[in-house]
Amino acid sequence: MKTATILKFIKNPIYPFIVFFTTVCIWPVQAQTVRDHRNKPKKTVVRDHKNQTTFKPLNHYWNGSRKDNQLTATIEGKNGALGADYRFVRQDGYVLEKASSIEGQAVPLYLYYSDARKDNFTTATTEGIRAAKAAGYKKVRVQGYILKNVKPKYQHLYKPLWLYYHDTRKDNFTIATAEGRSVAEADGYRKVRIEGYILNALDNNHQIELTTVLSARYLNNYPSDRGNGWSDKLQGVGHNDANWFFTQKKRLWKFPISHDLNKHISRSNLPSGVKTVSIPNVLSSKGYNHFGDLVEYKGFLFIPLEAEHNSYGKVVSYVGIEVDSPKNGKNPLIAVFRASDLSYVGSGALPAQTKAGWCAIHPQNGMLYTSNNSMNIDNKLLVYTMDLEALKENRKWLKYSGSKDLLDENGNIITIKEYMQGGEFSDDGKFLFIINGKGTDFNKKDGGIWVFNFKTRRKALKSETSGIFKYEFNPGYNMEEPEGLTYWDLDNLNAPGIKGKLHAILLNSDATSSDEFWFKHYDLKSVRVSLYGN
Repeated sequence: MKTATILKFIKNPIYPFIVFFTTVCIWPVQAQTVRDHRNKPKKTVVRDHKNQTTFKPLNHYWNGSRKDNQLTATIEGKNGALGADYRFVRQDGYVLEKASSIEGQAVPLYLYYSDARKDNFTTATTEGIRAAKAAGYKKVRVQGYILKNVKPKYQHLYKPLWLYYHDTRKDNFTIATAEGRSVAEADGYRKVRIEGYILNALDNNHQIELTTVLSARYLNNYPSDRGNGWSDKLQGVGHNDANWFFTQKKRLWKFPISHDLNKHISRSNLPSGVKTVSIPNVLSSKGYNHFGDLVEYKGFLFIPLEAEHNSYGKVVSYVGIEVDSPKNGKNPLIAVFRASDLSYVGSGALPAQTKAGWCAIHPQNGMLYTSNNSMNIDNKLLVYTMDLEALKENRKWLKYSGSKDLLDENGNIITIKEYMQGGEFSDDGKFLFIINGKGTDFNKKDGGIWVFNFKTRRKALKSETSGIFKYEFNPGYNMEEPEGLTYWDLDNLNAPGIKGKLHAILLNSDATSSDEFWFKHYDLKSVRVSLYGN
């Protein structure tokens, strides 16, 4: 356009209105169209599972005497089925732990039970619930969630959950596998309806909660019934990458991994690399005279320390500070030493307890765990936070932060009888190992090694006095008493006479001579399985 024409156009009275309309109305729309095109998602199916719950298996059990089928997806259902002599048949698929609308409309999957018919009835439909109530069934629990309908792009991932019914047996049979349907139809069951849809298999977008299960196998004793110059009143054991650490009642020892623990030694002529120190005077002068089972963490040794029959009114709670304390051994401490040279660093009070025979430090969260002399509804697992920088600077470094219950297999608070002698975590922090027992007035079946899944805090294993996972000891006349333990994988290391991952002390407390000890060793195997599986 020529210059004269342009000037003539600009002088036109409607020019301002054209500029306004173009600037405010057309350009923003055009720009937004470009942006929308640029950010338009590809037509690939992308699942947003950030808010979706995990899945759990739906398992089929059968009781031949009752002629009853049961589906369950809960730990309570599994334990109830096995306790009533049902046997596991197969896994039918997976159900949601919580309701989710991402892949379809989720509805609860209920378990109903008829005591008159001895029949378990799993249903998710209005018709099923109505029929169950009309027949006198009682609702037991929600098993999980299934989809009432599935969005088209996810339908290939799901399969129908069918309800079958046997008119003579009056048995409801909810099933999702081809094998199950074939058995039902061959045995005279008739098809009733589809209750909903369950996940056929897991993939990267459909996760199941897993846990680690453990098996343990006794290997040997080494040393065995041995008095070796430092076994008298032996209390605990720990380690770092290259050394063993042991506590006697009033003494701490360090041995290189290459040292043969079966050899007798004398404190007046220690072999190369072996070190020993007694309880520091700053603590012994206050009445502290009993080390417990120790643990090494980040270059320090943490040792519980009690004052038996303490006649002092003051005890050291941490370096440089004193607090009032009841007499007779209350307010035990954690005494801290350097692993390198066994030099004393300081101590921290344990205000939540009156006894402390052991301590363990979780390798991931750095918290210190300990307990009183027994564990039950009134005596729990005690938790302390640690500040190692404050420890190095002679400031208060240990703080009580609460308690946790340890549970049996069914989720009830567990009872572990006195004395609590030792404790240790596995290297990955998934398992807590505890050992208990005493040399007199004690039923040996109540003592030994306890293993807890630390995520659930439920008992995973317990040693027996014989068998594969045996911790054999004889309290009473023989005065054999469990002491400390430690977790150290020695299968590929050179420790004379010793292999395995778990190592536990048994002490023969002689009244008239020095004590002998057995050092028991165990192999451990772990495998990842469904938290709800079989």
